[in-house]
Amino acid sequence: MDSNWRLERQLKRSQMRRELINIDKAFKRADEKLIQLRSKPDEKTTKEIPKQSKDFFTETIPRPSLALISSYKSYFEIKTTSEKVKEVAPVEIENIEIKDQIKPVEVHSKEPRKESMSIQEKQVKDIEPKTVPLKPVETRPLPIPNPKDTKKYIELTDIKRMQLRAWIECMKNVNFSKPKTEITGVARVLFSRTVDKNSMLNLAYTYKGEKDCHGMPHGHGEVIFNSGDVYKGRFKFGVRDGVGIFKTSRQLERYLNGALEEMSVEYIEACYTSDLLQGEGKINWKNGDFTLCTFSKSCLHGLARTFTYTNNLIYVCWYENGFPKGSMWVFSEGGGFIVGNLSDSGQLTGNKITFLYPDLKTCITGMFSRGRLVSAKASVVTDVLLKNRVYELTVEIIPGRSFSFEPGTCDKICDNPLLPDPYEQKYVIVKLSKKNYGEGLFTVEAVPSNTILAFYNGTKQSAGDLVRDDDWENDAYKILNSAGCSDKDETEAWVLDIPLEYRTLDKYCASLAHKANHSFVPNAKYTPFQHPRFGKVPSLITLRDLRAGEEIFVNYEYSFDEAPPWYTEAYSLKVLNSYKESQKGYGLNYR
Repeated sequence: MDSNWRLERQLKRSQMRRELINIDKAFKRADEKLIQLRSKPDEKTTKEIPKQSKDFFTETIPRPSLALISSYKSYFEIKTTSEKVKEVAPVEIENIEIKDQIKPVEVHSKEPRKESMSIQEKQVKDIEPKTVPLKPVETRPLPIPNPKDTKKYIELTDIKRMQLRAWIECMKNVNFSKPKTEITGVARVLFSRTVDKNSMLNLAYTYKGEKDCHGMPHGHGEVIFNSGDVYKGRFKFGVRDGVGIFKTSRQLERYLNGALEEMSVEYIEACYTSDLLQGEGKINWKNGDFTLCTFSKSCLHGLARTFTYTNNLIYVCWYENGFPKGSMWVFSEGGGFIVGNLSDSGQLTGNKITFLYPDLKTCITGMFSRGRLVSAKASVVTDVLLKNRVYELTVEIIPGRSFSFEPGTCDKICDNPLLPDPYEQKYVIVKLSKKNYGEGLFTVEAVPSNTILAFYNGTKQSAGDLVRDDDWENDAYKILNSAGCSDKDETEAWVLDIPLEYRTLDKYCASLAHKANHSFVPNAKYTPFQHPRFGKVPSLITLRDLRAGEEIFVNYEYSFDEAPPWYTEAYSLKVLNSYKESQKGYGLNYR
């Protein structure tokens, strides 16, 4: 069998060599014909054909390499055993002046074109050696696309966006757990960070509980290690084996305020196998938060999700040998996300970090420091990839101005008042209200219920220092930001206001929620949102499905004693109409 296979391979090689030799001979004959044309000028011709014609010929029919011919033999089928290269009709060349620059020549063929020609004949016949004078290249600046016009960019497909949204909902579910068939891998003992460093093999402990016939811990019991750590749960053949609760005085690292920081642990609920943490577990922190994670050889190894005491998801990441690896998702209040890799120092810092808006398409990407925006540009999500059960984003940055963290203060509304928000540009627009209220806020496209539409930024003033103005026009845009303020350390409520000089779009368009008019039957309401640019501010969220071009209304919810005159009149009219409607059932009619 080996000899036959070798013989066949030798025959194929020899046959391929013969074909390549024939192809090379055909090209040589074509070159010889071209040399003959140059050496035999026509009687009317006084000068030879310029040497540049060979360049045209060789560029038209390039000589292929051996590797190219062997890979694509079907493209170079040239029969040379029975055919010869046909002679090319002589040509007339007129008005040739050879100088530093070759001028265009006129080529006239004496012999009429035939219906059927060979490939070489056609290429030689169709060659018209002309030179075009070089023109200076006009350099124009590249057009900067409008951030609103993102149709030219390949956005994330609807199917992948639905998959990403389904993954987010699964991550938010506290009762969600990984499939039993999934293998998370085995952590390495070397260069790994363990959660529980205690061992019952060194006998440095005090045990209380059930024992076997040899006096070894077996069954249910409690062990107190010399380090002060306590384990209460199941034992087997002298070691911890089974479900139990582990209490430790050590501090473990978790993500907090833009970086990994150490925090005290209340206790750990997990399963032990041969005295090592193995499988799914739960870390309960001192502040009430908890982390659902996976252990392997007493190391965090697998998906980890941290929740607040109210079951709100804070962040999701993948651990390997006790260290986070890959993308980390920080779930901001209001529906936004900060996605990026942690630096070597364990901080969410870098120039490729993305803040993803709630529509899972619009985002801003750039430099963040400890989870806070430094400088970033508008971008769109083009693709997502699930790696280690955590999605990684592929974004395309839109050229334009950069955004930075610029929350409102008591002196200024923001640093760039005319830089619009990329998310608002997709969903809302300011037009004249249909109810003679002046300007109003309208939807650009149809949106479902529970959709964030716009944000309310303004100058910030303490609620305790607020002084009401006698003229209600000066206080028309003041709103109580009870949701919080930009700094996490502050707990006092603040009042946001749009000053008089910023109430027109030509002066301020960085946020547009203040353009929504009042209604006692609203289709939107205010809800807190952690914005990367303004901090924690109110935002508009829909209460029902809205059509494209529908005006957005919100209930201002003024207190009756401190409300402006127009509000008290509208409220009184609403109460009167409600009373009339209630009396219709008794047959009473009011005029």
